[in-house]
Amino acid sequence: MFYNYLLSMMRTLAPILAGWLIAQVVQLGGHLDSILVVSLLTSVFAGAYYLVLRWAELHISGRFGWLLGFAAPPVYQEQWPTPLG
Repeated sequence: MFYNYLLSMMRTLAPILAGWLIAQVVQLGGHLDSILVVSLLTSVFAGAYYLVLRWAELHISGRFGWLLGFAAPPVYQEQWPTPLG
């Protein structure tokens, strides 16, 4: 279970890092002073990065998972039974 937790953390942090790197590259091409604009760009690129790679992982090849930090998505197991009603 701890392994799946670490795996989910890695697959969460990899798109954030990629979004930040892409925003930095975009910033090099032009002059962006506003922290808000850079933060927004980072969020947009991180979200797009995750969505595109997750789609590619499911529909093209599982190898795209490596670009999300690990090749396979985490598998969660139910620990406690779901309460009725």
